[in-house]
Amino acid sequence: MSLRPVPSKIDPDDPLYAVVQAVERLQTQSVAELGGLVRKLSADIAATAVTAEKAAQVKAELVVTQAGEWAAKQIRQAGEDAVKAIAEQRDELIELKQHVESHKHAVTLLTICLFTAVIAVLGVEVGLLWYPYGAG
Repeated sequence: MSLRPVPSKIDPDDPLYAVVQAVERLQTQSVAELGGLVRKLSADIAATAVTAEKAAQVKAELVVTQAGEWAAKQIRQAGEDAVKAIAEQRDELIELKQHVESHKHAVTLLTICLFTAVIAVLGVEVGLLWYPYGAG
């Protein structure tokens, strides 16, 4: 971007001509400096974007790691709770089995006694039914 050429009506020895040339040099220098500043700021913005992206990635990795640790802890706790519940149920089943085993002998004896009583009652019944025929 530069100024239009100075009209040829101005004499090169005229002080206004010197001012116009000075302004044109300042404008050219300003545009060049502004271009350099824009390039530098663009590079700084790009570098900041890369840094922000890396920081976001690190933060995301941290969040994922923490979430994984939390999930592992929850799974571990659920496993421990399940093992505890199973152990309690196993202990209850063992107690029930021992209770059944302790009564198994008594049930066997009771069954034998009942069977013996039934046979005795049948024997008495048979004896009573045949007694009148055998007495005489």
